[in-house]
Amino acid sequence: MAASEDGACGNSLCAGAGRATLKGWVQHEQNLTTACAPPAAKCKRSCGVLFQYFKLAAGFLIGKRLLNPLFATDNLLWLETFSLAHPSSRQTYAVAKEHNWPRLVGLRYPMDRLISQFFATCEERDEYENLDGWITRHTGKTPRRGNDGSYKLWVELENQYTKVLSGSAHTTVIGEAEFEAAKAALTSEFDYWIITEWIR
Repeated sequence: MAASEDGACGNSLCAGAGRATLKGWVQHEQNLTTACAPPAAKCKRSCGVLFQYFKLAAGFLIGKRLLNPLFATDNLLWLETFSLAHPSSRQTYAVAKEHNWPRLVGLRYPMDRLISQFFATCEERDEYENLDGWITRHTGKTPRRGNDGSYKLWVELENQYTKVLSGSAHTTVIGEAEFEAAKAALTSEFDYWIITEWIR
């Protein structure tokens, strides 16, 4: 993952060297050589990165195990959004482009992601035996859980990748035009794709 960039990265510790707490960022007591990756020997590593992730598509694993040891906290732009067209999303992309930081997206086979989301969001014991009821509950008209602004772990079962990547509002009926826009965004908005099923 090499990219040219104006200016030096500075002496900031990598994100893997600490953790966020209610009192702010706290450095780990462990040896920093095991928490932070050494400088690349044969290529220039970018000083930062943008990572667009989707819930239950191994975003936490990719961020904590792959990206945290490589980049300083301030230079690791995590982006979870309901639409790439949202102003805050565009602002985050603008920062990455300004610094010439690579843009990554993590994807997972949609059915595997939905199955994981089912087990992650069932709230009552009876829900585990009622997949149809869970689907009905989470595909109703907005606002609903996950689309009402009250829950961080939002649930989107219908064409999540297409809705987010195409920049469509989640009230939009998804059709062929949105699907084509989402496919185009994968090449125009991102430099690298990380496919969960390919991680070994």
